[in-house]
Amino acid sequence: MLTDAKVRTAKPRPKSYKLVDANRLFLMVTPNGGKLWRREACLVSWVRLPCPPSLPAHKYLKGEETF
Repeated sequence: MLTDAKVRTAKPRPKSYKLVDANRLFLMVTPNGGKLWRREACLVSWVRLPCPPSLPAHKYLKGEETF
């Protein structure tokens, strides 16, 4: 489980990397310092379900409703 402190202290690296949370949710940290919440795609009966759009980390931390 990711904590607020881990998300805020995540530093950019030369390549993008993931910080895994729970239920296929992860934080993607980009080389330019961007932090986006993403979700792994699911495979159900050979059909790939669409992933929800990326959510900026600051909206998740503030608890804003995005949907």
